[in-house]
Amino acid sequence: MSPMLALIRYQLQLFARSYRYFAPMTLYLIFIAWIYSMIPNPVMSSYASTSVCLFLVAAWLSFNFYSTEPPTQQQLTLMHSRSGIRYHASRMATVWVAAFPLTLFAVLYPIIRGSFDRAPTAIEMAVSLYSHLLFTWMAIVLTALFCSKIGTQLISKLGGLVLALTLSLAVPGLAEWLPSPLQWLLWVVPPASPIIDTLMNFDALGEAPAIAKLVWPSLYTLALSLLTVVYLQIRRK
Repeated sequence: MSPMLALIRYQLQLFARSYRYFAPMTLYLIFIAWIYSMIPNPVMSSYASTSVCLFLVAAWLSFNFYSTEPPTQQQLTLMHSRSGIRYHASRMATVWVAAFPLTLFAVLYPIIRGSFDRAPTAIEMAVSLYSHLLFTWMAIVLTALFCSKIGTQLISKLGGLVLALTLSLAVPGLAEWLPSPLQWLLWVVPPASPIIDTLMNFDALGEAPAIAKLVWPSLYTLALSLLTVVYLQIRRK
């Protein structure tokens, strides 16, 4: 087994024994069951709702994961990993693996149950699955950034994370409120709104324009992932 896979396996086992995953996962499953208890539902707008909820739940799940391993044990794990980049990347990958079943459930459950007003197309399923996965990874990276290095107090970590999540969802309102000279600040905010807009207005946009709207959130999340891992490596937790 490669060192990366061994780290992910170890951290998954540690997280599983902590039972800190139980509350966020259970509440998300209940939310999915509730939202599809009323039939029929529109396809893409329903997926928009479940993806936004997953964005928040994935951050909650990640926050619990980053609070699981004691600081002393983290130092030992980092030492045995022999690479700070491998260690921090494995932590983010571990949460993604833990959250992946929630993504599959959110996308497949309404199809299997027949909760939609029509059968989703293959493109709609692919875009919805990708949007849920992208939201999950964005939440994980944001949580890693705040919980790994920014602030040592719980209020600093949680406050920063909640602020980032809130701002990312409030970009359309901020765009109307901010004066023109400060509009550039919105490029720094995590781009959650283009993902939501893609799902909510998929039919009106058309397949190609809708998919194109996911390019910027994807590039932003990729860049933030790389910067976060490099930043944590430089700071040497």
